[in-house]
Amino acid sequence: MTNKGKHQALIDGYSVEPTHIEQLFIEAAKDRISELEREQWFGDNEKRNRYRVDFLIKSKRVAIELDGRGTHFTEEQRENDAKRQRYLERSGYRVIRFTGREIVRDVNQCIKEVIDFLESLDIQYPINRKVIYVDQLFLDRQTDRYMKFYKDTYPTRNFVRPSTQQVLNHVLDWLHVTSDFDIFIFKTSNQKSDLSSLHNTVQRYEKGLIKYRVYNSEFIALEILDHLEYHSIYYDKFILVADDSIYIPFLKIVNVSNNKLVRLVRHGNDETSMIGEGMEKLMWQDICYIVGGDVGLSLHEL
Repeated sequence: MTNKGKHQALIDGYSVEPTHIEQLFIEAAKDRISELEREQWFGDNEKRNRYRVDFLIKSKRVAIELDGRGTHFTEEQRENDAKRQRYLERSGYRVIRFTGREIVRDVNQCIKEVIDFLESLDIQYPINRKVIYVDQLFLDRQTDRYMKFYKDTYPTRNFVRPSTQQVLNHVLDWLHVTSDFDIFIFKTSNQKSDLSSLHNTVQRYEKGLIKYRVYNSEFIALEILDHLEYHSIYYDKFILVADDSIYIPFLKIVNVSNNKLVRLVRHGNDETSMIGEGMEKLMWQDICYIVGGDVGLSLHEL
């Protein structure tokens, strides 16, 4: 992102005054890096994770950290830095780090590195892609449930349990969507589905490309919601394979307030936890039809 005369959106009024190296960075970045915000906090409402980052560019999902000797000296402080970076990266942020010595020695070169990095992101990560969020615990449970139901209903048929990739390919077919997709899969560490080989892989399907990312999580719904909120600026179409009322406020915002396209794969209206507050008006598909289609059942058999 080159300087186009835009002014930096610096945040004032924080209780912690900028350090010497932060002040040097602020002055050098002025009018050169737009949308730069200082002292941003991350974490869920219950504060299981609560971290401060030095600088943030939200629209690009980039965090900038300045490692001064006074604040990054002890083993405990370095451990906290590592935890914060892992949390940011799991939330989809890219972290640029500079030492205090680099800032003091040549702050303008540091600013140039940030600008070059932001420009590369414009090429590598275009805005307005499509995304699918998957609660793998929900998907596994419902696949097992409907596999049992269909086997009981058609005892002479030899059904094979579909893989996660097969199910997600059918999601695209049933919801009549096209284009490239990012797929974020959240699973617990003890789930039977081994999806580690999917992480950071790219699959071509007849209407585009799918890029997979897989995350282990102990609080799937909360972490999907955090990820949705942090990444909403990147996408113009959301598909959510999950069924939890925690998503309703977010879905209302992106679908109504921001006029973005939302599709749901969930339980039917007689079972879903998302019914009410206009959620029944969103386009949705019952997960049972997806699983049934995957095992080869025709429409009249579902």
